[in-house]
Amino acid sequence: MYVGRYVESQILGTPCDIPKDEQFTKSGSQRQAFVDADASIEKARSDAIFMSALDGRTQVRVEEDGILGIVDVINDYAVDLKTTASISELQWDDNLRMKIPFYAKNLYRIQGAIYSKLTGKPFRIAAISKEKIPEIAIIDFDPVAIDLAWDEVQFWKDRIMRIVRHEIEPVRCEKCDYCRLTKGVMMLHVGPFDILS
Repeated sequence: MYVGRYVESQILGTPCDIPKDEQFTKSGSQRQAFVDADASIEKARSDAIFMSALDGRTQVRVEEDGILGIVDVINDYAVDLKTTASISELQWDDNLRMKIPFYAKNLYRIQGAIYSKLTGKPFRIAAISKEKIPEIAIIDFDPVAIDLAWDEVQFWKDRIMRIVRHEIEPVRCEKCDYCRLTKGVMMLHVGPFDILS
């Protein structure tokens, strides 16, 4: 999470408050994840096409009818800058039981639909991988994909707003940050066959 903020702040020139102990070791040297991020930042900065996709108004707050978002960049597109472990490697999805691209796994189509509808602009992701030799990509979302995702937003909007207002409880997945934050102590039992491997 902090590495993504760091990359965004370095590329877009936006403020970033990272706790010192997250970025640096006790001896004062920068943690490896941030050293690797510097390579990603350099890769992005050295590519004129990639950087031109990020030229525009930054950190724009958009809101309508109870839906709020902060778009990283607005130009001819609503652009979101994303860092990911890999752009080209597919990631396993437990629900679909198959490997899919990072932008599908993380439901960025939903974010894209919201940003697109609130700004009136097409949505794209400017992606940077966190690999030792990083990749960069500009990923444009088809308007039909955005329209389908917007239908999903509209379908779930009332329920989401009721959850936000604490009128109902969300369905727990036990995997996301919210579920881990609100989860109590786990009671585990190790049987005689659990330790054999």
